[in-house]
Amino acid sequence: MKNIFKNAVLMLVCLMFMMPNQPLTAVDYANVVTDAPVVINYEITKGTPEKGKTFDLKVNIMDVRLNYIGFPFPPDTVENSYAAMQQGAFTASNNLGQVTSFALGANDSFVYYSIEFKNLVYQGGDDKTFTFDYSFEFVDTSTPIPHERTLRSVSNITVNIKEAFSREVVANKSAKLVVASSSYGGNLKAGNEFTVNFKIKNVSKDGGAKKVSVSITSNNPKVTVVSSINTKYIGSIGKNATSSGQSFKMVAAKDIEPGAVTFTLHISYENDDGSGGMETVDLSTKIKQEDKVQINRAEIYEAYMGRETEVDYSIINNGVTTLNNAEVQLLNENGDVLSTAYVGNVAPATEYSNADLLVTFDETGTKTLTFAFVYETDDGTKKMIKKEVVIEVTEYSPPFVDPNPPMVDPQPQGVNWLLILVGAGVVGVGGFFAFKAYKKKKASAESVDEDEDF
Repeated sequence: MKNIFKNAVLMLVCLMFMMPNQPLTAVDYANVVTDAPVVINYEITKGTPEKGKTFDLKVNIMDVRLNYIGFPFPPDTVENSYAAMQQGAFTASNNLGQVTSFALGANDSFVYYSIEFKNLVYQGGDDKTFTFDYSFEFVDTSTPIPHERTLRSVSNITVNIKEAFSREVVANKSAKLVVASSSYGGNLKAGNEFTVNFKIKNVSKDGGAKKVSVSITSNNPKVTVVSSINTKYIGSIGKNATSSGQSFKMVAAKDIEPGAVTFTLHISYENDDGSGGMETVDLSTKIKQEDKVQINRAEIYEAYMGRETEVDYSIINNGVTTLNNAEVQLLNENGDVLSTAYVGNVAPATEYSNADLLVTFDETGTKTLTFAFVYETDDGTKKMIKKEVVIEVTEYSPPFVDPNPPMVDPQPQGVNWLLILVGAGVVGVGGFFAFKAYKKKKASAESVDEDEDF
């Protein structure tokens, strides 16, 4: 009884892990909401599916149970895969298949894999469904027990491969919609409205499309549809026919970063046989920002003929784009470049100032010059802003130095009490030490006289 209870608890835990951690929807596959693996399509990889002939079949599956965001599933840990064909309209010398091609979904959180069967033979009849069971194991890295394996098995997966026997009939009823042409209207700059224009074409020569509608999304949240409704209803598009022109009005936010933006057109329709179809087409363009550049200062304070003169300048980038490969220039009245200095890149919301633009004039007079700031945009386009500078060029006069300056009579100096005090101090100290030496000598002499008397 304990073992039965233990097994029941383990099975319940496994089922809880098998359940997804978020609602599962398979929008691209007939809007199915399911917790079972979804057959995406199948392929005849070899041979012909005709009565008495052999062929190979590959069934591609999206497993919505295996959500690798909430339940990690590295594909390289798959082991002990097993697939078995059930008896029906198809036989094989070996009814065992393989579970292969494990991969993680690029645009969702599910696991994709394939079931492959070799040397199938169609026995005839109207039933063209193919049924099989399969299972596999993988190492569950989320458990603390090393090498614990979890079993995933499915029963009675059925694929109707009637299309493989009547490809032409199916093709006659299928439309294929593409974007025949696209363009953009308006101002593709931040803070402005513009339009995404397109035409839809049915390139199928055999099947028409009904109930055609198109919606649009953007990969940048700062590019949105102006209207609250982002779907255009087109109606029917016949075989090899093109729809009339349609457009979506979009707007780009003022603070959007300049660069590429991708629009996705989601085209849904119904085939002549009532089956649904869905196509997605990506259209790309660039959103630009208005350059906001200001010459804050461009001044020449004094100019002398024949001497190098500095131009003191300041540039302010008030925009959100970087000004690339910038340089400053000084132009004369004819537009000829007198001098240049390289600035480099000026980042957004930055002031660049310098006085490295140097020029030398070869004649005097009033000069009306042009200070220019030249830069490149992100697409390599060169732009220039200018400011007029008027300066008077004069001859340089060096300061006058008299080679024979007049003689100046020395003036009587006042008493320097500091020197007197210092001198007095020195004399006092000298006298003190002389007196000490005299006393010492006298004391020594008296001592000698006493010794002699003794």
